[in-house]
Formats: sequence, C-alpha cells, structure tokens
Amino acid sequence: ATRQLDNLVDINELPIQEAKRADGENRAVGLGLMGFADSIEQLGYSYEDNEAADFMDQVFEFISFMSIDESTELAKERGTYKNFKGSGWSKGELPMDTIERLEKDRGRELTVKKGSVRILPALDWESLRNKVKQGMRNATLLAIAPNANIGLVAGTSPGIDPRFTQMFSRNKISGKYLEVNPNMIISLKKENLWEKTREKILENHGDLEGLSEIPDHLKKIYKTSFSVSPYAYVEVAARAQKWVDQAISRNIYLDIRDINEIMK
Repeated sequence: ATRQLDNLVDINELPIQEAKRADGENRAVGLGLMGFADSIEQLGYSYEDNEAADFMDQVFEFISFMSIDESTELAKERGTYKNFKGSGWSKGELPMDTIERLEKDRGRELTVKKGSVRILPALDWESLRNKVKQGMRNATLLAIAPNANIGLVAGTSPGIDPRFTQMFSRNKISGKYLEVNPNMIISLKKENLWEKTREKILENHGDLEGLSEIPDHLKKIYKTSFSVSPYAYVEVAARAQKWVDQAISRNIYLDIRDINEIMK
C-alpha cells in the first residue's frame, strides 16, 4: 500500500503549481484504515473495552512499522524526498517519540499507554530507527480518513468510528439504502433471536438498548454511536495517534447539550 501511494505522487495531475511543488518535494502520503468497529465486533469486544483500545494500539503499531520500513526501502531504490535533510526522520525520530514533546508542551503527563502493547513477536524499532536516519521516501506516511463512502462500498464500518447505529436508512446521491450490521445479524441468529427481534430493531432505529429479548452482552457489543462513551472515542484515537505521523479525522457523538460536559 505504501509503495502504491508513493506511485500516486507521480501519477497524480494536480491543478496548481504550488501543490505540484509541495507534492514533489515532500512526497507526503496518508495510509489509513477502515473497518475497526467491524473487526472488534467479530472479536466480541465492545468499543468501550480495554481490549478494543489495545487492539487498535497493536494494529497501528504494525501498520506504522511496516509503512515506515517500506519508505526506507523506497528511499534506497528511488531516492529520499527533497526536504529529508534536517527533518525529524533524518534525526531518527519516530511517531511515538513525539509523546514526550507533547507532554512538555502541555506541562503534564499524558495518560495514554506508552510504548508497545503488542504481543510477541515484538517489532524491532531501534533497528528501524537506524534505517530511517539513512533516508525516507516520504515526509509523512499515515493518516486516518472518515471513509464514509468507501467504507459503504467495501461493506465495512467507516474509519475507526463505531457504528452509527445497527440498522438505518442512508441517503446518498446514488439512492437510498437500508444499512444493517451483518455482524449483529450473525450474533442474533446464534441466539435464535434475529427473526423475533428484527422488526423491533428497525422500529427502534437500530438501537438494541430498549429490547428486553436481547441479552446484555450483545447490547454492549452493538451499542450505537451516541451511547458509546466519549472517553472511549478519545482513548481509541489516542492509541492510534501514538503511531500515526499525521492526523486522524473522525466523528465524536454526544447525547448531551450541556456545554460544561462537552468541554470535559
């Protein structure tokens, strides 16, 4: 994926010279991910579970490591990007090293888990750090987009967001669709509940919470976006951001209108 994104820098036809120059000098790309909620549902985790945050941590450590490593290999083959000299990469700085700088800027310790939570085999970041100093093909590598449209096309959940709801009507330029979470259907069929509850779920706008027939462990896994704790949204994003050298674009849903609660 990193190699193909680097190819796109050369293939893209940009409309203005400033964009062409920035693209050519930095070769910045933004590899992301979608289907996070889809994955944790299949693993039996709620978005609020510590296991879900740890899963995000492990997934993005792996993506980050492999993408950075590939950019060093591309630099050997095709040369470094023009502005590599003097960059953080040229000093051997990696995305997770910026946590310490952020703590100094904020004047307090960050509560996010530091370092790797990956189960073995461990990734050799120190060897990669030495490779990075020798050259990088791309100024930036990772970014997470919302993926609302392509997530729909791919048949998975968008970006790293939880499900908006488990069953809802989506209006697009191309038409109107009834979107139903297939993982929820499988889970309910295992409990012999799908046929009994599907009409009620639709009437309830895809929210399982008020349906007494559905067991609590499934209600926990298949929460709607507004019922997921906002602190879980922040934790999942923080775990990914530790390994991401650019930004994460995502939605956060609050069922409150109190400005003090929103500020918290």
